[in-house]
This record gives sequence, structure tokens and C-alpha cells, in this order.
Amino acid sequence: MCPDCASELVYPVRWDEAGPEHWTVTLRCPACEWLEMDVFHQDLVDMFDEELDRGTHALVRDLKELVRANMAEEVDRFSAALEADALLPEDF
Repeated sequence: MCPDCASELVYPVRWDEAGPEHWTVTLRCPACEWLEMDVFHQDLVDMFDEELDRGTHALVRDLKELVRANMAEEVDRFSAALEADALLPEDF
């Protein structure tokens, strides 16, 4: 969570090992452009990585739904154009 604006959209810009159980992570908030580099323990980095994975899965799921909806709309428009005999050879 962003300490400046409380946004939950903070994400890592860079991850570097800082020892056997620590990582140097640069974090960025897209809402207010807050940027900070700090050292975090492996356990906390693992929890953050799991949260990023959950977010990625949610984005992929939403993208697939959006693609399906857009394709269904295109099929409907194409079908309507075929039924109306509104397609010409130069349309392809």
C-alpha cells in the first residue's frame, strides 16, 4: 500500500538480491508516482509475489472476458452485415 496516497496499486520496478534472505526492492505507485527503494525479508517478498500473482490472474481473467465480449460483438455485426447484404469484395 502506498504510504502517500494509500493506493493498493503499488508494484515492484526492480528486485535485487541483498543477501541470502533479503531483497532490495524498488516500489512505485502509479496513482501518485511515489517511488522508494528498501530492503525486505524473503518472507515479505514471497507474500508480495503471491499478491502480484493473484493480481496477474485477475487481469488475465478480465482480459479474456473482454476479448470474448469484443469477439461476440464483432460476430454479431458481421452476421448483421451478411444478412443485410452490406458486404462488398473490397471489404476484404
